[in-house]
Amino acid sequence: MRYKVLCLMMLSLCLPAMVLGAVHYARIVDEAGSPIAKVLIQGGKNSAFSDDDGYFTIKTEAAVLRFSRLGYHQREIPAQDLPAKIVLRKDPLALHTVRVYDHYQSAAAPALDARIIYPDTNSGSSSADLLLKQHSITSPDSPLTGEFQSLSILGNLSRHTLVLLDGVAVNSAGEAFDFSRIPASQISYIEIIKGSSSVYGGSSAIGGIINIVTASPGEYLKAELETGFGSFGMNSQRYLASLARADFSISAEYSHYAARNDFKYEPSWQPQAELLRLHNRKAADYFFVKSRYHRENHYWEGILNYNTYLRELPGPISFLSLYDAAEQSGANLFAKLSQVYIHEALKNELSLSLEHKKSTYINLESTSPIFSDHYRQLYYNPLIKDKLSLNLKGFDLALTAELQPVYYDYEQDPVGGHYFDFQDYQDLNAALGGRIEKGIEYGALSSRGSLALRRDWTQNEAHVSWRMEQHSTLYMPIEIGFGGSIGTAFSLPSYFDRHWIGDSSSVGDTDLNSESSFGYHLGLRLKHPVFESSAAYYYNDIEQLIQWRQYFLNGSSWRPFNVGRAKIKNWEFALALFPLKALKLNAGLTHTDARDFSTNDLGEPTATYDKYLVYTPEYTGSLSAEYSQDYYGLSLSYDYVGEQYSTVDNLIGRIQAIELLNFASYIKCPYKDMEALLSLKLNNLEDKRYQIYANIPQPGFNWNLNLSLSYRLNLP
Repeated sequence: MRYKVLCLMMLSLCLPAMVLGAVHYARIVDEAGSPIAKVLIQGGKNSAFSDDDGYFTIKTEAAVLRFSRLGYHQREIPAQDLPAKIVLRKDPLALHTVRVYDHYQSAAAPALDARIIYPDTNSGSSSADLLLKQHSITSPDSPLTGEFQSLSILGNLSRHTLVLLDGVAVNSAGEAFDFSRIPASQISYIEIIKGSSSVYGGSSAIGGIINIVTASPGEYLKAELETGFGSFGMNSQRYLASLARADFSISAEYSHYAARNDFKYEPSWQPQAELLRLHNRKAADYFFVKSRYHRENHYWEGILNYNTYLRELPGPISFLSLYDAAEQSGANLFAKLSQVYIHEALKNELSLSLEHKKSTYINLESTSPIFSDHYRQLYYNPLIKDKLSLNLKGFDLALTAELQPVYYDYEQDPVGGHYFDFQDYQDLNAALGGRIEKGIEYGALSSRGSLALRRDWTQNEAHVSWRMEQHSTLYMPIEIGFGGSIGTAFSLPSYFDRHWIGDSSSVGDTDLNSESSFGYHLGLRLKHPVFESSAAYYYNDIEQLIQWRQYFLNGSSWRPFNVGRAKIKNWEFALALFPLKALKLNAGLTHTDARDFSTNDLGEPTATYDKYLVYTPEYTGSLSAEYSQDYYGLSLSYDYVGEQYSTVDNLIGRIQAIELLNFASYIKCPYKDMEALLSLKLNNLEDKRYQIYANIPQPGFNWNLNLSLSYRLNLP
C-alpha cells in the first residue's frame, strides 16, 4: 500500500511538467555572429522556427533539442544546458556558393566593434552622402555633386581616415580619400572602425578605418537605367547589367554626371548682397566591373574601378582673381584580382591589386599672372597580399603579409616661382600582421576578445601597431552590449605634403616626420525591439601632428610642419526608436575636445598650447524621422555642426555653427519583372548661407531628382 501511495505522489509531481513542458528560448547565429532565420528547432513532438533576428521560443518536455537548416551542420543540445546564443557552423557541402559569398565579404574588417551600414537603395547618392548620415562623421567639403569629398571620424583629420576598398588600402600614402570616386550604387555595405587601428590596414588609420565592400552580382539577370537632374545644372545617367549563374557571375556599370555648380552666396563684407560663385564646373565618368568564378573549394574574383574627372577650382572669395582660371583634371584606377581557397577550418586569400592616380593642374590664364602654374603628377602602387585564416579549437587565427612598391612621379615640373626642390619618389613597402580571437559563452553571456599585431616597413622607417579588443553581450529582455579597444596607429607624410599638388602659393616639405597615435575607447549599447541606444568615449593622443601654416621667407607662402602633439577626446551618444514597424526615429550627438599641446625644443608651451585644433567642431548632432513602406517612403533630417576655429591661436575667424534641414522621399512602381523608382532630395530647406572653411561659401537650397528603371529575372 505504501508503495502505491509513493508512486501516486511522484506521478502527481511530474504531471504538470509532462503536460506543460519547459519553455526554452535563445538566439541562433552563424560563426560570424549574424542571425540565422528559419532554423527548425525540434524537441520531442514539438517544433518551432527562428525568426528573422535568429530568436526562437519552444515549449517541450524533451531532454534534447535538435537544430537544423539547409546549408548548416545539424546540432543537438541538451535542453538543460541550452546557451543564450547557439552557433551553427556552415556546411560546405550544402548551398556552397552562398556560404562562400557571405564568409568572403565579411572577413575584410575583423574588428569586434566594426559598425556595418548599408546603402539606401531607394535614393541615388554618393558614398559620402551615405556616411554623413552617421553623426560622428563630418566633411569639410562642399556637398554638391562632383566636388572633392573627404570625411573625418570623431574630429580627427580627414587624412587620418584610412579607406579600404574590398579590404585593400587606397589612401595609405597619407592623403585624404575622395569619396566622390565611389557612387553608392557600387556599394554592398560599409564597415566603420573608430579609433587607432593601423593594425588592420597600415598608415593613415589614426582616426579610424572605412572599408567599402563593393556590390556583387545576385542570382539573377538584372538591368538598370537611371537618369537624374538637380540644382545648378546637374544631370546624370547610369547604366548597369548583371548576370549570375551557378559558378560564374559578372556585373558592369557605367555612370556619368556634369554640373555647373555656380550658386549664389553672401560675401561677409556685404551681408545683404548676393554674388554668383563662378568657375565651378564639374564632370566625371565612372566604370565599374566585378566578376566571380567558383570551382569546388576555389574562388576567383576580379574588380575594376576607373573614373575620369574635371574640376574647375575657384579659390577663396577673398582672392577670386588668383584662381579664376584654375582647374584640375585626372583619372583614378583601382583593379584587384584575388583567389580564395577554403577547406574546412582553413581559408587563404591571395590578391593582386593596383592603384593608379594621375592629375593635371593648370592655372595659366589667371587674372594675376604671378600665380600662373601648370604641372602633372602620377602616383601608382601595385600590391600583393596574402591572408591566411584558421579556426582551431575555438580560436580564430589570421596571418597577413603585404608587399607594395610605390611610385610617385612628376611628368612635368611646375613653372611657378615659389617651389623648392622637387623629386620623383620610389619605395618598397612591406608589412606582416597577425591576429588571434577567442569567444566564450556562459549562460546568457557571450564574450569575444582579440589581439592583433602588425609591423610596417616603409620610407626607411619601421612602425609597429597593435590593438586589443573585448566585446561582450548579455542576452536579457534588454540586450546589453559592452566593450572597448586600445591600440596604436601611424600616418606617413603625404606625398602631397612633401610635394604640394595645389597651387603656387603653397610649398611642400620633404623632411616631414611620420605621425603616431595611441588611443582607446569604451562603449555601452542597449538593444530592444522598440529601441536601441549607445554611448561611447574615445581618446586619441597624437604625436608629430602635421599642419599647414603660413610661412614668411622671401614672401608669404603656406607650408606643412610637424607642430608637435594633439589630444582628441570624444563622447558619442546615439538613440533609435521604433514606435511603428514602418517608422524609425534617430538622434545622435558627439562632443569633441581636440586641442594642441605642442611644446618647443626646450619643452616650453608654444603659442598654440591648449588651443582648439582648427576646423574641428566641438559639437555635431543629428535628428531624423524615417517612414518607409514597400512602395513609398519619406524622411526628414536635421543636422548640426558646431562652431569651429579657423586660426591656430583661436583669436579670430571663428566659423559659425551650421544647422541644416533636409527632406527625401521615394516611390516604387513594380510591374512583373520590372520596377520604376522615383526619388527626390531637398537639401538645406531653409536656404541657409554658411561656410565650412573660411571664405569658402557653401550652397543654399538645392535639390536632386532621380528616376531609375530596373529589370530583374530569376534564373533557373
